[in-house]
Amino acid sequence: KLYLSEPIRTKMVHKHLHGPAAQRSSEVDGLTDRELEVFELIGQGNTRQQIASKLFISPRTVETHRQNIKQKLNLQNSAQLIRSAIQWVLEGY
Repeated sequence: KLYLSEPIRTKMVHKHLHGPAAQRSSEVDGLTDRELEVFELIGQGNTRQQIASKLFISPRTVETHRQNIKQKLNLQNSAQLIRSAIQWVLEGY
C-alpha cells in the first residue's frame, strides 16, 4: 500500500475539489497527481527504480513522468529536476 504525505494528499484533494480554474499557488500545481507523486519521491531522494517499485510502475514510465515534469516546470536537465524536487519537499510543499 502506498502512503503519501499529508501535504501531498491535501494538495491532491484541493486540486480535485476546485478543478483547474482554482487559483494556482505554484507552477507545481500544474502537475498531474501521478507526476506529483513522482516529484515528491524524487525530492525524497529515491532513484528511478525505487520510485517504480513504490508506485508499481515500470522504470520507463517513471522516466516518462520525469520528462513531463521537466517540461511542465521548464527545467533543462535532471540536475535541475532533482534540485527543484528537493527544494519543494524541504519547503513542505
